[in-house]
Amino acid sequence: MVIGQAVAGSVRLKKTAVPDVLETGIWLARSFRGQGAARAALAAVLSLAAGRGYATVTAETDAGNQAALGTLRSIGFDASAPAGHNRVTASIALAGFRPLSGSPATGPSVR
Repeated sequence: MVIGQAVAGSVRLKKTAVPDVLETGIWLARSFRGQGAARAALAAVLSLAAGRGYATVTAETDAGNQAALGTLRSIGFDASAPAGHNRVTASIALAGFRPLSGSPATGPSVR
């Protein structure tokens, strides 16, 4: 992902064993965190996945990564972790998904 002229990070969509489910992951340089870039990038890949007919996108993170969990939840992901586990699995159903404020169309320019 590029913001302005700088490489800010990367975001991915990966096929899973389930045909209509994708997994996403994101890495963002510290200097770009807290500015809405992660939310904009995730909104862009969710729009892409929805446009290609996928039903669900999942993500996984550490239970202690409150920034990632907050970003995922702000877009509409439901997150849960089995009792006693440090990993959180989050998912969002894409039926009717529309770009949110903070997406590339309305927020920071991310490409």
